[in-house]
Amino acid sequence: MSLAAFLAVCLRGRAVGWCIGCRFDPCESHAWIEADNRPVGEPEPPDRPFHLTLRV
Repeated sequence: MSLAAFLAVCLRGRAVGWCIGCRFDPCESHAWIEADNRPVGEPEPPDRPFHLTLRV
């Protein structure tokens, strides 16, 4: 869903970042979008933050 949101926003001419991250306890991966270096639609503050691995 985050990739679809990223593409939709980019097609409208807006700048956002698509991020992929991971955490190790428990071991999970997650993707999200960021606007102004802030996650969009994510809990604030995050209960168990993800470590950013890739930002496009």
